[in-house]
Amino acid sequence: MTNREHFDAKAQEWDEHPGKRKVAQVFVDELQKNVPLLPTMDLLEFGCGTGLVSTKLRHLVASITLLDTSAGMIEVLQQKIAHHEISNMHPRLGDLSVIDPAKESFDLIYSNMALHHVVNPDQTLAELVQLLNPGGVLCIGDLETEDGSFHQNEMQVHHGFDYQHLASILVNFGLVVENCYNSHTMQRADSKGRLRDYPLFFLQVRKPAC
Repeated sequence: MTNREHFDAKAQEWDEHPGKRKVAQVFVDELQKNVPLLPTMDLLEFGCGTGLVSTKLRHLVASITLLDTSAGMIEVLQQKIAHHEISNMHPRLGDLSVIDPAKESFDLIYSNMALHHVVNPDQTLAELVQLLNPGGVLCIGDLETEDGSFHQNEMQVHHGFDYQHLASILVNFGLVVENCYNSHTMQRADSKGRLRDYPLFFLQVRKPAC
């Protein structure tokens, strides 16, 4: 099963999982603690899933573009938007190629628990940086390096990241690190049913204003 097929199959029950809601809330809390959100801001969520993060931020900003490659996740998100009559959340199905940096840019880009699912994280980060307005902020929440037990061979993924290494990549792209730290430790059962601790990180960088 591919990553996309996995997420399509899980989409309808995604929001029912308390662990996923908890991780989304942790990321929202860290983002709001560190990034001033203004009613003039245009946001992009990369790997939005069903919108658990963005639905908590939508009241604070002008607009949010939500991007995901899973048709199942986008379908659930569209149902939420219709049900709640949300006017400033705009889902898109696809990868970053569907956004033209010559025509669109954002004040804040964020991604929670999505980067470890992409084939080439370095390239993805470079593409996200291109979409930032001058002075814009990029926030990444994800797994710290783990032994591969987190997904229990469900999907082909990266086994977390050394967040200091990710920060150095973004510095090489010309961004300034504002925050980089362990944000939460989540518990999850491994393939033998044993509860394991999996640390998460929060990384925040800013594009220079000029």
